[in-house]
Amino acid sequence: MKKTFATLLFCCVSSLQALAQQANMPVCIVFPSDKWMIESGLAEKVDNDGVIEYIPQYKLAANNNEMKRGVNAATKVLNDRGFETKQLFALTQRASSQRAMDLAKSATGKATRKDAIDDLLQQARPDIKIELDVTVTHMGPMINVSFEMAAVDAYTSQQIALCQGKVDGVTDLETNLRQMIAGKSEEFCEQMVSYFMDLKENGRKINVIFNVDANSSIDFLETEVGDNGDVYEDFLFDWVSKKAINNAANRGVSTSNRLEINDVRIPFYDEATGRPIDAKQWARPITQEIRNALGVKVVREAGGGLGEVSFRVDAQ
Repeated sequence: MKKTFATLLFCCVSSLQALAQQANMPVCIVFPSDKWMIESGLAEKVDNDGVIEYIPQYKLAANNNEMKRGVNAATKVLNDRGFETKQLFALTQRASSQRAMDLAKSATGKATRKDAIDDLLQQARPDIKIELDVTVTHMGPMINVSFEMAAVDAYTSQQIALCQGKVDGVTDLETNLRQMIAGKSEEFCEQMVSYFMDLKENGRKINVIFNVDANSSIDFLETEVGDNGDVYEDFLFDWVSKKAINNAANRGVSTSNRLEINDVRIPFYDEATGRPIDAKQWARPITQEIRNALGVKVVREAGGGLGEVSFRVDAQ
């Protein structure tokens, strides 16, 4: 029986590794989930113009023995299945050093605080972000352990796969957690690889945003542009759709001064370099094209994550 199970497990893992190799390996990074960070008191609460947000302090999570072992266990399972991984806690150390240098170089003594996740994702540039939640209940010398892993697109935060499990009455946290994750994650990993293969074939998904100042003479919903009587909302959506692979794009939030176009499919690789590109790299050469198409001033704005690019439109 044990031999049969071992043979079956080997075949499943071998099949998954072959599939992953065919897809040239998505890059993954394991994060403590936002829920775990907040419940553990490791997220800074900030008031962003009346909206309460929580900024995860991942460097502090590195000092939590249970989560650190959980991240190690999940990363080991992904490595065993052939995925390329980046080490979260090593990245947090480098990010802290870079922030200190930015502050020292700033003329005002202050530096713009980027979102913690976006900051790390810009360094690691993963394809998939794994959000891990680990719960450990101590029962004398024994422990009960449960976990949940969610795989999300690092560019759009779209959930790709989910797996979870629980084991009671064990003593070695990391070993048992690794074995449990390995036993529960076969379909989870297959879904990640399948999703990644789709991105490579049909293009990566990003969000494109257009903004104007509140006092601008341009109203996206009412101001006409072009020769066909289209308003900015329709003109810009049609323009971005034409730039997308297979015209893949969805209308998002539309207001007089902000337009969101979601799930825009862009090439996975840059034609000139053959390297994977993110939203901002895709937008770099087309900013002038937008200016020419609109006949107004257009600038690409800083900030945002891997899968978001923003343009500010101003009347000449």
